[in-house]
Amino acid sequence: MALLLLAGAVAFLLSRNTDTSGGTAAPPSSGATSSSKPKPTPSTSRSSSPPTRTATAPTTPTPPPATTAPAAASATPQELERAVRDYYALLPDDRDAGWKRLSPRYQQTTATDRETYDAFWKSVDKVSTHQVRGSAPDSVTATVRYEFTDGRRVEEVTSFTLVRDGDALLIDTSTVRSSRPA
Repeated sequence: MALLLLAGAVAFLLSRNTDTSGGTAAPPSSGATSSSKPKPTPSTSRSSSPPTRTATAPTTPTPPPATTAPAAASATPQELERAVRDYYALLPDDRDAGWKRLSPRYQQTTATDRETYDAFWKSVDKVSTHQVRGSAPDSVTATVRYEFTDGRRVEEVTSFTLVRDGDALLIDTSTVRSSRPA
C-alpha cells in the first residue's frame, strides 16, 4: 500500500514538473531515445487525487557497477592460489607492481597508504609463501614467512579475500590468523 502511494506521489510530481526551468533532471532510467516529452494539455478542472497511470511504475535507478567485484563466478581455487603466490613473489623488491595487486579498499584500510606500505616492505629482506590453499569463490589461506632486515623471522597464517578487477584478481582483505617467530 505504501509503495502504491509513493509511486502515485512520484508520478504526480513528475507530471506536474514538465518544464525545464529551475533545475536539472536526472537521466532517464529507460532506454528511450527521445530527449523531450510533449507537455500535457492544460485542464480546466483538477482532481484532488494524483493522476492514475497505467504505464509502468517508476523504478529506482541501478547504481553503477563497482570497479571491483567478488572473484566468485570465474576464479578457480588454483587461480586464487596463484594470485596470492604471484603477489608475494614480487616483494619486497617490486613494490609498485605489488601495490597494483591490492584493491583500492585494501590500499586505504589495511595498507593505510602507499608510504606506509613502502615503509613496511623496505623492512623486509625476504618473503615466501607456503601451504597456499584457495577456496572458491574468493578465499585463500596461506602461511607467509617474513625475514626482516633486522634479522627477525616471523611466520603468519593469513586468510585473504580476493576480488576481480577485469582479468586480474586483487587482494581485498587479509586477516592474520596466527603469528609466531620462525
